[in-house]
Amino acid sequence: MKMRTAICASAIALAALPGRADDPWELDPEEDGQATRVHILPGQVQTGRDLQSGATPDQDWIWIVPLARHSYVARASGGPMWSANTFVAAKLERVGTGLAVLTAGTDEEMAGFRGHSVRWIAGPTSDHEYLRVTGPPGAQGAAPYTLEFHDTTYAIPRWNNAASQATIFLIQNNKPAPVTGSIFFYGASGNLVHTQALSVPANGLLVLPTGSIPQLAGQNGSAHVAHTGGRGALSGKAVALEPGTGFTFDTQMTPLQP
Repeated sequence: MKMRTAICASAIALAALPGRADDPWELDPEEDGQATRVHILPGQVQTGRDLQSGATPDQDWIWIVPLARHSYVARASGGPMWSANTFVAAKLERVGTGLAVLTAGTDEEMAGFRGHSVRWIAGPTSDHEYLRVTGPPGAQGAAPYTLEFHDTTYAIPRWNNAASQATIFLIQNNKPAPVTGSIFFYGASGNLVHTQALSVPANGLLVLPTGSIPQLAGQNGSAHVAHTGGRGALSGKAVALEPGTGFTFDTQMTPLQP
């Protein structure tokens, strides 16, 4: 009898919590704030998430740890609450530990599913941040959605401007919108030797002779290409030229997350 009474009391207490969503990813009231224990890793998709209706908009906080100088995209989608260009829509934001909004979400529609996405390039150090999903004010009924998180960085395993070789980067934009970002050149020992701004026009091609960059003269190493174009935005390769023999050596640009 005592056990039944305790269970009933717990159920009443949970029901009284404001803005509480019936969300399988939320284990206790702290999941609706900065103390959340819920996290998501690159390449993961969380389905069945839920924003509960109420006078106070429900919030879901998700903990992430972006790697330094990597690029990312997060997307929340599903259901009518993501209607574009309306003040009552739900929203996705990237939030820092100081609660400042680091990247605001933008409307996105793909394959008939409307949602919000945030795209960014992480800073020079790795630190934990949050994805925050906020429901529309005054919404009625449960609002299910799906959250996904992806690392969009590309790797170029080899470039060489030493001895008699010179390397050219060929980077293609596969999307009908310009893509910007940065190319991070690392030396053979892994130290960052140069950061090159990246800008590729819609459906365009960037041809970058790395031998013309003074910081890369006489050096070799690898590179990461970070950008805000989203998944699958780019493709390309590095071509090392050997002028004396006419030989070329291709190194494909590959996504860190397939």
